Amino acid sequence: MQAFLQFVARYRKLLGVLGTLMATPALTTFALNVGPPWPARGAVTAYTAVGILAVLLWTYVFWPKGPREKVADWRERLHKHLRRSLAIFFVLLGLYIILNLTLVYDAPSSAHQEAKGFLLLPSVEKVLADDPEMTHEKLVKEAEYNPFEVWEAWTVHTVRGLILAVWLLMFWSLTCACSAFLHLFP
Repeated sequence: MQAFLQFVARYRKLLGVLGTLMATPALTTFALNVGPPWPARGAVTAYTAVGILAVLLWTYVFWPKGPREKVADWRERLHKHLRRSLAIFFVLLGLYIILNLTLVYDAPSSAHQEAKGFLLLPSVEKVLADDPEMTHEKLVKEAEYNPFEVWEAWTVHTVRGLILAVWLLMFWSLTCACSAFLHLFP
């Protein structure tokens, strides 16, 4: 037990960062009601947390860990990792917001959301062409918020996968940035 406590004391900062990073998806998903609702919010949180752990372990194994012969070069490489990771994070955050605003609708409330598709079913196109008063929102409501009754199924699945991928990559890039920061300022 003493050996374990020494290990924890030595890596307390890393464990704190790891706990914080792994809790972040759960907080954003459940407390703020933000995140892809597919396959289920709990599953998305679990995928994100496991990915965060894998990325953090990967960076600690493969990135430089201490002073090398060329300390300036070592620090510059970590600064590049930090800048790139943060840039990727902010691009993905912007992309996630755009995708969420344009391709997700409340079904019927924000607690229950669904993805739109990008190709309408032929029968829906005909309804829209025949009735100028009909809107996508009315069609979705009439379909009881089931996107597969309005859009081609493969397009709904594509949008769901895209939103989920952007979400995961966003958190994983944030993890890379945190890891680079911890390498720079141990």
